[in-house]
Amino acid sequence: MLIQMIENELLVKLAQDFGQRLGMQQASVEAACLVGSVARKEPPLNNAIDINIIGIDTHATPDAKPQHVYQSDTVLISYLPVAKDRMRDKKALRRDPFLGPALYEGVPLFDPRHQFDLVQAAIRSNFFSSDNVYQRARAAYNKAQQAFTPLKQHASIAPIELFSAKELLSLNRIFDYAMTALMMLARIPASGRRQMIQFEHATRELGVEALYNEFCLGLGYEQFASVTTELIELWQQVRTSYVTQQEMNAPDRASALAAQTGYYQVGAETLNEYGYSRAALLCLEASLAKMMLDVESPIADAAYTVWLSKTGKGDPAACQRRVQLAQHVLTKTDEALRAWAMNEGVSVYG
Repeated sequence: MLIQMIENELLVKLAQDFGQRLGMQQASVEAACLVGSVARKEPPLNNAIDINIIGIDTHATPDAKPQHVYQSDTVLISYLPVAKDRMRDKKALRRDPFLGPALYEGVPLFDPRHQFDLVQAAIRSNFFSSDNVYQRARAAYNKAQQAFTPLKQHASIAPIELFSAKELLSLNRIFDYAMTALMMLARIPASGRRQMIQFEHATRELGVEALYNEFCLGLGYEQFASVTTELIELWQQVRTSYVTQQEMNAPDRASALAAQTGYYQVGAETLNEYGYSRAALLCLEASLAKMMLDVESPIADAAYTVWLSKTGKGDPAACQRRVQLAQHVLTKTDEALRAWAMNEGVSVYG
């Protein structure tokens, strides 16, 4: 226990140093806070650690993306600048399934004008009222529906030959956002690499345990008792192939992708060792899809094709089945949300 406390203190110190430098070097940053697993003092996945930081930034755009800073092969700092204007609508923040819980639990790192303190105090008011809980869940569900839109036609009339990176990412996001929707009802925040573990806890708490297996079936993970060495080697081969492709055209991107490898691999291997093979698979597969976002069609890479085959996505019929199961999961998730709202006396019309 003492070792774990020291580790967390060191991670918080890293975050504090980053937040202070950020505030000193960028005048547009008015506050920075630590969020996520380190803020919650969750034990790290071996030495694969992500330190998540949010900044209140007067220059941030609405579509700002996280910025990644690599402290080592397995320690990642992820910084997300959030526009100051977005902090004005406290009701919208309370009902945001990602930003809301993050700000609720956040730990200030740099806050000379108490901007974050004021925002957090306002958000925490009635944060766990049934209406706000439901609206966060419904917002996450709506994101799952949006992710399904580009795949919808493939459920019936136009089967996919093989999932492209964008299609694979859409599929993963459907399940990820739907998991988050149900986790919101159980008052469990979105949990990154631990998402499937926390989702299983949420289904038990909500009395919808059967949904966990349906999600696993939809992702193609139902047959896995563990992540084999073969699968990890396939994942490494796809990453190596893609990084090599990027080295000529985008060397900075290639370097960043190479730096992520240890972070994802050690995290997945640790989850697998703890018996969470499906969480490990989702961690690996989602990282592949995100890495290859700019690839419009299936990668001409044998390892990628084998990966799809091994995870139930290796031919048009299997891909179509995945999309159909995603549609089914969305229906079941919507039913669960409506049943919860009815039990809590909350209007489903917002």
